[in-house]
Amino acid sequence: MANERLSNPQDALYFQSLGLAVVAFARLEWMVVWCSEKLSPGYIKTIKSKKKTAGRVAKDARCIFEQAEPSVLRHALLKGGDEFSALVIRRNHLLHANPATTEDGDQRLIDSGKPWQPSDVDAFADECTILGHQFNRIFYEHLNQC
Repeated sequence: MANERLSNPQDALYFQSLGLAVVAFARLEWMVVWCSEKLSPGYIKTIKSKKKTAGRVAKDARCIFEQAEPSVLRHALLKGGDEFSALVIRRNHLLHANPATTEDGDQRLIDSGKPWQPSDVDAFADECTILGHQFNRIFYEHLNQC
């Protein structure tokens, strides 16, 4: 039973892109969680106990971020929260896509008839990373003193 996973058709660069995208999104999601925790102590304990999805985290964050002061911080958090919500939808399209063979013979994840090409996956991972850095900066520059 060892190495059964290797019987799947493989594209090392595509798999690397997918792996980085998953990690980039997870890091972003947890920066949103940590910002939420700083503004609403105890929030982090609800993630696993209530089996919250990324979509639920995004909705919760919006409610929490609306209460942030000063207004400049609130604006930055809400803007980032809106971007996170959009990335949650894109993440779902990626992770809930179906595997298929393209006309070129490439193995790809397909969503609504459109293959996620490596460049699409990389662009998604870059967007997650950039937004994650923004939340990280907010956390350490504004919320870590809370």
